[in-house]
Amino acid sequence: MVLGKFIEWHRYSAWAYEQALRNECGYIGYQPYWNWVKSAMGPLNSPMFDGSDTSMSDNGEYLFGNQSWVSIPTNDAPGIKIPKGTGGSCVKTGPFEELSARSGRKVNFGPMFSALTYVKQNPDPSGFDTYYNLCCPRCGISQWTSSRWAKDSDISWMINTNTEIYSFWSLLRGDFSGSYWMWQNQDPARGMYAIAGTITILKAPTSTNVSLDDLIDLSVNNEPIKLRDAMSTLGGPFCSVYAQCLHFHKALTGDQHWC
Repeated sequence: MVLGKFIEWHRYSAWAYEQALRNECGYIGYQPYWNWVKSAMGPLNSPMFDGSDTSMSDNGEYLFGNQSWVSIPTNDAPGIKIPKGTGGSCVKTGPFEELSARSGRKVNFGPMFSALTYVKQNPDPSGFDTYYNLCCPRCGISQWTSSRWAKDSDISWMINTNTEIYSFWSLLRGDFSGSYWMWQNQDPARGMYAIAGTITILKAPTSTNVSLDDLIDLSVNNEPIKLRDAMSTLGGPFCSVYAQCLHFHKALTGDQHWC
């Protein structure tokens, strides 16, 4: 089982990022989210990765190397082998192009765990003060992955078939926060506070089961909160819904009982 706080940690992290944008950078909008199913069959054509100024990047330069696949969760324990794509190296266009190899500028990625054998690891566990791990921003988009796990049919099957939180989390791929939100609202009384898993990833090392009183700790990025305060997007510090998911859920069930 994956980390028991996995989705809620990301939910709180996204909220904290939006708060930082608003309170520290003067941003007045809302935090958008990427509906993966819209580009599952062609992620390279998505506005996220078309290389425009408003995208995240392009697919990166083609990486010549002897690693023909990337494994999840690790290369030493290859549960899923993702074939090598057509990119994978330094980005060429988009807002971060100025940090690419061709510009001569690089960025410090700090502490980093990577399944890519050709990416230099940071020998300093803290990653901040004693060692700078300078490299260019890389990107490698995999349609092999998105076309298998992020289509409409994949997400709807996952939401409607898995009644237990354990099986739902085990199968979760793609737009996990929005999909989890829809799963919870299939049966709010049961799903809103359903938890499963341990407090360490894949039970390594062996640890206790997660509880609603465990803390979600973002370190310097925000104050810790209890897991129970991150279970609802309308509770704790949150106040949001997923508009696209709302329409998708209604199409699946004909119901909007939580609105």
